[in-house]
Amino acid sequence: MPDESVHRLNKILQAFSGGAKNFINFTSLGKLDSRSSTRRRVLSIGCSLKSFGGFGCVIVNLLGESFMYHQIRKMMTAAILTYRGLVPADYIEKTLTDGSTYNIVPSPGETLVLADVLLSGEEHWVSPADDAVEIAEKELERSRLDAGEYAHLLHAHMEAKERTEGIFDGWMRKLCVWYSYHSDSLQLDSSQASKWDAMQAEYGPSTNGVQLSASEEDEQDANDNGV
Repeated sequence: MPDESVHRLNKILQAFSGGAKNFINFTSLGKLDSRSSTRRRVLSIGCSLKSFGGFGCVIVNLLGESFMYHQIRKMMTAAILTYRGLVPADYIEKTLTDGSTYNIVPSPGETLVLADVLLSGEEHWVSPADDAVEIAEKELERSRLDAGEYAHLLHAHMEAKERTEGIFDGWMRKLCVWYSYHSDSLQLDSSQASKWDAMQAEYGPSTNGVQLSASEEDEQDANDNGV
């Protein structure tokens, strides 16, 4: 990814910051109760490009007061859709401000890392309980584990998981299902619609070989595991 592309993605990500915003479209409503507030403040967000030999990745770092179930994963989906020109440029702004309901597919959670938390002015290390982090902890001391080293360590692990489980391939298929149900409400121009057509041709509107109905899609979203 060239520097100008990183700059463009960073500009897209800034739509999530800038004061408290209503992230109701970025969580699963089934996880909320009547007392829950969906207003959250993203204090900083930005991305950088890391390269390790022939392997390159974009790392997005977020700092916030708190995050809801699925919030970060759905934020990443919205940012990627915007970056790839699959939705209008103001899509993120609308999901946060116009009061409509947007059913956003969460991105895969396997590369999502809770690096640390701040409690009462003190920093504490908190690691998510998943096998990817266990692999990382065996190789690096916690005090030295940063996002770049973690991404490098995860590469072989994620490559193997993709071969056996098709995590990202399945996510692309879920996006195609999502598009088939929500295309009319997206108000796409011809260029954006043609990009979806190409993606549909490659992946098709199915998940694990099974066509999802609208209700099944919502239920699957609500039952997905991860942050």
